[in-house]
Amino acid sequence: MEKYDVFTSEGGYRVAIGIYLDSPVMDTCPWFKDHETAEKYSALAKKYDDLNAKIIDRIEKSLDPDDTDVEMWNKEMKAALDMMASLKAANVI
Repeated sequence: MEKYDVFTSEGGYRVAIGIYLDSPVMDTCPWFKDHETAEKYSALAKKYDDLNAKIIDRIEKSLDPDDTDVEMWNKEMKAALDMMASLKAANVI
C-alpha cells in the first residue's frame, strides 16, 4: 500500500495517510462513509503535501542571497493559503 491509497475499512473507506512497513497506520487514516469522498480527500491531501514540499523548497532557496524571485514566492504562498481555505471549507482541518 502507498500513501494516499483508498482502502475499505469498517463498512466505509479510509485514506492511507500514515504508512509503516507498507501498511497503513490506522490512527492516521481518516474514515469516510463513501468512496467518492475518500477519493476527494486523498487528492486534496496529496495536493496539500505537494504544495507544502514546494513551499519548504522555496523557503530553503530563499535563504540564498542571490535568489530574489519574490513574485514566485508570493504565487506559492497564495496557492498554499487557497489550499488551506479549501481544506477548512471541506471540514478536513
